[in-house]
Amino acid sequence: MINEVLEFIAVELNNYFKATFQITEDKVVVSNLVNSDGSVPISINDKTVMCLVNIDQGSNTANVGFSKTAQADKQSLNMNLEVLFAAYFSPSNYVESLKFISTTLSFFQSNTIFQKANYPNMPKSIDKLELELINLSPEDTNYVWNTLGAKYMPSLMYKIKITAAN
Repeated sequence: MINEVLEFIAVELNNYFKATFQITEDKVVVSNLVNSDGSVPISINDKTVMCLVNIDQGSNTANVGFSKTAQADKQSLNMNLEVLFAAYFSPSNYVESLKFISTTLSFFQSNTIFQKANYPNMPKSIDKLELELINLSPEDTNYVWNTLGAKYMPSLMYKIKITAAN
């Protein structure tokens, strides 16, 4: 389910970039920022990278209670994903990084909720996705990038709240 959600968001953001910048190339990839050997994946050069940072159990009224119905609803596994969007362009092309991260922000300001009724290509197991910008302090930003083992690039962190289909 996680991979389907991230791939769906990547497709939608790629479509927005293509329409906005009149390009044909995909500029969004779902990837780690650093390989296990410390090298940078070649596939992320000149791209906006979506990187999963954290997963936590979502909470809503369907997941609270002691009845058999509530316990059955709990099996639908609503969750939250914390996803970093990093504009990974060459240091000599910093303005391009800012352009793509700004456009990412604009896209998600206009599209905070994705529902099956409006997005028929959403994964079948998902009813709704809600995106919320996470405001990171400079200290938190430093912690995230150090934890990932990467050098800082212009970035945004979003919480993606997943409501699974019942």
